[in-house]
Amino acid sequence: MAADTATDPPPPLPRRGPEEVLRRWLEGRGRRMTMWWRIPWWAMRVSFVENLDLLEQKIVLNVQMNCEKCRSKALKTAAKGEGVYSVAIQGKEKDQVVVIGDGVDVVRLTNLMRKKLGKADIITLGEAK
Repeated sequence: MAADTATDPPPPLPRRGPEEVLRRWLEGRGRRMTMWWRIPWWAMRVSFVENLDLLEQKIVLNVQMNCEKCRSKALKTAAKGEGVYSVAIQGKEKDQVVVIGDGVDVVRLTNLMRKKLGKADIITLGEAK
């Protein structure tokens, strides 16, 4: 005999993760994720990467560096980050900063680079090999 649907409790609603909430918010307003200044304050605290704390991270940032003084300032700023093991400059135009470390907060590091040097974008984020 079929169960009476009137007495059965409704199925629980699926919990949305922070990524899903942010994606729906961005889609609803037609915003692009690259426009970081339009992302709401509550989304800036969301960590999109969860399992990279186990091993060393390799972060490549594209930073606006026009002179040798800017490159030196970029290296010093990146080295201030918590958990940073090594910092290097790479790229054809010497405009990429490579940071290797354990448990580095990428959002905080990128915001610090933007504050000190100007334009800074995350190019890659992954395991150090």
